[in-house]
Amino acid sequence: MARHDTAWAAGGKFFGLLMVVALGACGGGGGGSGAASTAGAGATTAASAGAAAGAASGASSSGAASVASGSAAASSPAASSPASGTTATVLKLSTAVQNQTVAKEAAASGMLSSVGVAGLYMAAARPFLTAALAGAPAATTNCARGGSIATVVSNVGAPGLRAGETASVSFAQCVGQISAPELSAADALGGGVNFAVQSVQGSVGSRTANWSYTATETANALAIASSDATTTFNGTVTFTVAYDAATATITTTANAPSLTITRTQTSASSGTTLDGSIAITSLAWTDIDNVASATESLSASCAVSDVVEGVTLAFNVTTPVALTIANGAITAGTQQLASTDTTETIVAQNATTFVLTVTSQGVTGVWTQSASSLAS
Repeated sequence: MARHDTAWAAGGKFFGLLMVVALGACGGGGGGSGAASTAGAGATTAASAGAAAGAASGASSSGAASVASGSAAASSPAASSPASGTTATVLKLSTAVQNQTVAKEAAASGMLSSVGVAGLYMAAARPFLTAALAGAPAATTNCARGGSIATVVSNVGAPGLRAGETASVSFAQCVGQISAPELSAADALGGGVNFAVQSVQGSVGSRTANWSYTATETANALAIASSDATTTFNGTVTFTVAYDAATATITTTANAPSLTITRTQTSASSGTTLDGSIAITSLAWTDIDNVASATESLSASCAVSDVVEGVTLAFNVTTPVALTIANGAITAGTQQLASTDTTETIVAQNATTFVLTVTSQGVTGVWTQSASSLAS
């Protein structure tokens, strides 16, 4: 299996921060060193002031911002309240031109919905593959920093991966066994994944001959629990893993018609609990892992609908320039978010710095973010 373990922004503040912007839209005010208004920017909202205050208590905005010349003077985002009794709200991606928080949190959820899903699903597959290749029908392993992983494979006593095999992997408060940036030393992985192998060619795991296999992987409440939040993944991915012995590369191609990520987070300062979800459709990714150089190239696309306390932000995700991954970190490449009138481009300068450029109806905002701020 590929080594790619990068899963973005499953922890931290991004759902809460998105709420701050959406709920505060009627009051206006862009973050950073500059602000610009553009036709259609802003949100339509009917959220309560009480909820806004609760969300705002834990908010922060980091990084530098510059707005391209020719931008309109700063003003409050356009906002209007729907009819009484209506709670559905929509936050437009164009707001990210003038508000760093929206740009940052859109980037974070875009990363999580593509790069993060790819990394977590591939990492969660490793216990299954290890057990199948060893011919272990059932095994329970203690995790590095607590908890356990239980793996049950259908190929009793028969080492190797075979078509028709099924397996399940269950994580019980597992800490430290799955390597991904959003998993801190104290975060626990719960829930499980199921596998069904459709086809196998060659001897999977060989380093001297070509091989490949196709399987489905279904996350069943695969949950990351931190001290103040729980992020849960559900949905099925179909993937093919192929090894080319001549180039020592492992290529994973995957697709999923529908996945969901749900999140519950409690503000440490106010005690307010925020609930959010991301619906991911038409997810596809290709990961090329160079075994010799320990680097990967990841391309992904999907459609995202990010909903927090009734506030929706929707966009499409692509990677115009494949992401380069080394030592579990994105070091180069470009990811792009797009709605009907707005494009946000996320460029990795190196392993620690990302530049977000948002363009909408002739107005541009540029923001610099650290990798940690996107993943927190």
